Amino acid sequence: MSTAPTARWRVVDVDGVRQVYDAVFAEVYRYAARLAGPDRQLAEDLVQEVFVELAQRVGRGEQPEVSVGWFVTAVRHRFIDQLRRRASERSRFGRTMDAPSASDEQSGAELLSGLTDVERLALVMHHVDGCPVREVAAAIGRSRRATESVLARDRRELPRPAAGVRAPGVRRARRRCEVDRGR
Repeated sequence: MSTAPTARWRVVDVDGVRQVYDAVFAEVYRYAARLAGPDRQLAEDLVQEVFVELAQRVGRGEQPEVSVGWFVTAVRHRFIDQLRRRASERSRFGRTMDAPSASDEQSGAELLSGLTDVERLALVMHHVDGCPVREVAAAIGRSRRATESVLARDRRELPRPAAGVRAPGVRRARRRCEVDRGR
């Protein structure tokens, strides 16, 4: 069951955190799993961190108003922070990671898992969240032209589904990228 993209909750206590958790967890986890690819532990950690932050804010006496968009934005920001940490560690230790190539017989999740973290983030932000290229470029720390190149290359390399077929759980982009910028 999908929650309405405009549903908002004012969370005032721990019971409110539980209610929001029950209402949005599945959708937020699906989004985190798309970003994290094969790393399910990372997806779980991203979602957990966001709910812990919400519980901490409520514990400090705040009464935040949240929505699915707020959670998606918070998960995306944490994923970007994770990418930056990994890039910093790789540059420090001189390691690089090559993504495996994708075959036509793989599922959508397997195809995304074959991309690098940056490529996966760019595709999800642009095609799932509906973010314009300039916002994707800012998030991944590349120029607009370099980002357009990444998106075009990844679209060419990923096999196209049959006409009228949509991957399970993929809906039309809702422009989630502009939600809760004041985070």
